[in-house]
Amino acid sequence: MLQSQFDFPIRRQVSRRWVANFAWLICLALLCLQACAPKAEEQAQSVGTAADPEGIAWFDGDVEEAFQEAKIDGKPVFLYWGAEWCPPCHYLKDKLFTRPDFIARMRNFVPVYLDGDTESAQIWGEKLSVQGYPTVIVFSPTGDEVMRMPSTLSVDQYQEVLDAAMGSTRPVKVVLDEVMATGPSSAKAADLTTLAFYSWSQDTSVDLEPADMQAIFRRLYDETTADLEIERSRFLTQYLISAAAAQRHSSDGDEVDQIGDDLERLRPEAVRVLTDDDLRSANLVWVLYYSTDTIDLLTPNPGPDRDALIAAWQAAASEIEDDPTLTVNDRLSAIMPQIALAKAQAGEQDGATWEASVELKQHVRERVAWAADEVSTEGELQTTMNTMAYLLSGVGLESEAEALLAARMNDTVAPYYFMSWLGSIKEEAGDTTEALAWYRKAYESSTGRYSRFRWGSMYLRHLLELAPDDTPTIEEHSKEVLSELLALDDAFSGGNHSRLEGLERSYLGWSEEGERSATLAAVRDVVHAACDRFPTEGEDSQSARCWSFLAEDQPSAEETT
Repeated sequence: MLQSQFDFPIRRQVSRRWVANFAWLICLALLCLQACAPKAEEQAQSVGTAADPEGIAWFDGDVEEAFQEAKIDGKPVFLYWGAEWCPPCHYLKDKLFTRPDFIARMRNFVPVYLDGDTESAQIWGEKLSVQGYPTVIVFSPTGDEVMRMPSTLSVDQYQEVLDAAMGSTRPVKVVLDEVMATGPSSAKAADLTTLAFYSWSQDTSVDLEPADMQAIFRRLYDETTADLEIERSRFLTQYLISAAAAQRHSSDGDEVDQIGDDLERLRPEAVRVLTDDDLRSANLVWVLYYSTDTIDLLTPNPGPDRDALIAAWQAAASEIEDDPTLTVNDRLSAIMPQIALAKAQAGEQDGATWEASVELKQHVRERVAWAADEVSTEGELQTTMNTMAYLLSGVGLESEAEALLAARMNDTVAPYYFMSWLGSIKEEAGDTTEALAWYRKAYESSTGRYSRFRWGSMYLRHLLELAPDDTPTIEEHSKEVLSELLALDDAFSGGNHSRLEGLERSYLGWSEEGERSATLAAVRDVVHAACDRFPTEGEDSQSARCWSFLAEDQPSAEETT
């Protein structure tokens, strides 16, 4: 049941990405409810019913036409933004979109399936300000954005939240303003449900500053009536997450002082969420991925209170792991807080480099083997493989993670996703030749318009870093990857543009290390030769973005970071 409000990250080296709060998998946690769609190059702008005649009747046409039909028919729009390689997307496809009750619910909507690899998809992605895969947005019949739906919910909760959002068809910013103006205690239950389950991590319409968001969640928690215990628990955990983030980034301790006077009240409330089945289920992401952050916030000093909170968290993780009503990936992910807490406790004792216990390593091995046997489709394996490999890496079993990926990646929907992971393992081991071979193979194996450049740009950035003196290969492969991108109508939009900006920074950093101006000029010329083919309207037109790529008056790499 877990997701990314952000573009789901390709695995980085363990030393860089395995941190105490498992930030690498929060991307999974924040968007995944966790089938197999057609390959991206075979999909239409919106996937229709050809692949699943008894499934959701996805709108057969482009996004603009879908909004026109919604206005005429007076129906809201349910827009799903996903990608074939995205691990958390497959929960929605397999576990939610195939349910008869959800399919029936979608008859009241104009459902739009927008794959990031389809024609002009990145243009629409930028217009809609999508933050990553998967993203689900609900629009009113008049085209106003009403709700960004989280995917971190049970199917029943998902439909309840969907109903609450459509009960008013008002944008969430309007709902928030009205609730804060009248006071949460007198607000409509449906409005509080909308706010409690809104995907704040993907927000682009309310756009709150972190301090404002923290204050709003605190007030929503304090003033929401006790009968709305699910909503109130969601406001509590959102408040704790935002307060913990403020604590991490605070330089003067003001944010810590703000919560310090209320620790005695908040600690038992946090424990109640951990121990109550319904509350724990509604706050699963918090339980799985924010253990150490919350414990440090609520129990800043060693002692009985801290020990009790740790014990409650460990018990909650065990309950999730043993819960047969949850997905395989959710149950497997319950090992995440166990690892995080073991690391934190070891650090408290002696500050030495953490080494997982023999018992924890064996537990991870056994649960990974269980999950590998339980998954039944290549889509489900795409999600679960990600978690299995992360767990093995997280307890220092990197070689076993590598063996798992090599043995099973071809059983997944998008093996190239895991090829780049193998590249990072080889890179960390110091085998740059094998690392580059895997990064290159991931690019060559990738499919889909956007995905091709995603993996191609990743390969080029590693090539610049790992083989900086191989200028002939850098020039040749740069021209290959960029020429493929430049044939697309959305080459300088959305994810393509953000990837291109990252690649540009890599080129600038690489060119400062030696006399490489001729290669840089050749790469620039390939791109600039295509600029006149792109639209020129607006300050951020694709044409303007094209001409700015590696422009000679470009700031240095140091100035752009």
